[in-house]
Amino acid sequence: MLPLRDDFIDFTFALFKYRNPVDLDQIRDFFEKLLAFGFRPEQVQSWTEVDWDNFKFFNYELMLNFVTILLQMRKYEEVGFFVQGQYFYRNSTNDLKQVGIEMFNRPVRSLDEFRNNRLGLQRVNLTADLIKARATRKDVSFGNIRETDLILHYVTALVGGRFGWFPRTSAYGGRGSAIEMFDRLVSRRHFERVKVVFGVDTVDELKTAINASVLRNSESSYGNSPDIIWNYDIRPVEQVIDPQKIALDP
Repeated sequence: MLPLRDDFIDFTFALFKYRNPVDLDQIRDFFEKLLAFGFRPEQVQSWTEVDWDNFKFFNYELMLNFVTILLQMRKYEEVGFFVQGQYFYRNSTNDLKQVGIEMFNRPVRSLDEFRNNRLGLQRVNLTADLIKARATRKDVSFGNIRETDLILHYVTALVGGRFGWFPRTSAYGGRGSAIEMFDRLVSRRHFERVKVVFGVDTVDELKTAINASVLRNSESSYGNSPDIIWNYDIRPVEQVIDPQKIALDP
């Protein structure tokens, strides 16, 4: 699937560079069709849970690269469209489901659980290892992919749904590594450009979302898990986005 991924990356760069406006609904329709590949086709009766893990991995990698490219090109309106949007797909029983972007980040058990344990690799996350090993392009660096992974995690966490985006590639970060898009939020001009990514219109709305997320985390054991704290660079949202410093400068 690597040639397919690279073709899509080339297509994305060309599309958003040379066409304005871009029909975002067409691209969302494309991603919706990809979701179905991660589930058992209705006509298949004999199957195991990991039979479609290759598509789960591909969906995760493709969406990571896609959003990374949009962020690099500063297409924030478009990022907001895909990050805050809803996706429809039909599951194994042909029921129509509505989900958020986090559906493109499903666990790949054949890698992270079965292969890791069978070979005694003791890796934090084999999916992250494979994403990194395949990030050989000069126009989409692994560092930027990892930063996108974390951005998607924090943005979906602010929405407060049942499931969020788990940033598997953050296992490759050092403690305290910065996210530039968040650091720049001290600038009101920058906030006005990127607020659509968070799905807010005002500074107060973003502050309210952060405070609500802090409250949810205080009532959950997820944020206090030692494995999460030490194996992944996932800091509390209030440490990566200081609510008191948002839009203080022009």
